[in-house]
Amino acid sequence: GYVQIKNNSGIVVKSFQSDFGGRFEYSFTTDGPLSIEKNFFGANINLYPNPSHHKFIVEGAELEDAELLMRDVLGRLVDVPVVKNGSKREFNTFALKPGVYMLSITKNNNSATKKVIVN
Repeated sequence: GYVQIKNNSGIVVKSFQSDFGGRFEYSFTTDGPLSIEKNFFGANINLYPNPSHHKFIVEGAELEDAELLMRDVLGRLVDVPVVKNGSKREFNTFALKPGVYMLSITKNNNSATKKVIVN
C-alpha cells in the first residue's frame, strides 16, 4: 500500500511508500484558506423542561419527517413512548430511571444531539 496526496484536480502531488512504519508526518501549505462547513441543523430545536420529570417536549420545524432516537449514557437504545403533534414531540419518561440520556435527531443526512436529564 501507499499514501497519496492529490490536488483539487485529482492529480497526485506526492506519494509515500508503505515502509514508513506506525507514524507518519508531512508538512504542506495551501494556496487558499481551508474551511469546515458549519452544521446549523438542530439549532432551532427546543427541548424543555430539562431536567425533566415524567415527560419532556422537543419542538421545532426541523422535526417534521426526522428520526428521533433516545440512548442512555452507555449508548443503549431506550424505548420511550412519544406523542407526535406536528412540529412537537412529547416524550413520556415515567418508566425511565433518573439519569442522563442523549436524544439524537436525524433528517436528510443532518444530525443533532440533545442531552436530556431525567429526575
